Amino acid sequence: DVDTTILFPKYPDGEIGAGKPIKCLIGFRNRGKTDFHVDYITASLRYPHDYSYYIQNFTTVRYDRAVEPATDASFNYVFYPHESFGARPFGVVILVDYHGSDTDELYQDAVFNRTVTLVELDEGLD
Repeated sequence: DVDTTILFPKYPDGEIGAGKPIKCLIGFRNRGKTDFHVDYITASLRYPHDYSYYIQNFTTVRYDRAVEPATDASFNYVFYPHESFGARPFGVVILVDYHGSDTDELYQDAVFNRTVTLVELDEGLD
């Protein structure tokens, strides 16, 4: 009953930079008949050959926002891959934790779950 999407506005080609804050916009669509409550969004870098091995955890942000039936909501989330990880592949996992208003059952959706090569951002000299 839920669809999630993600957009990296400054990285439309899918390359994610290391050493700078990475802003993403997460869409949450409630196609159900009751409210869903978005509790948390969190992210991590994982070893690309074994996703159970965490390289870097990012801040878990609490949203505690209700999304009514037949409604869309969007959430800003920012994470900061360490600069030493540039030019190497990592698994990037971004998770949305939510629950239904009529149940104690908790849900988790991997809105982004891919191996990407973090790029070294070349910003030149000031």
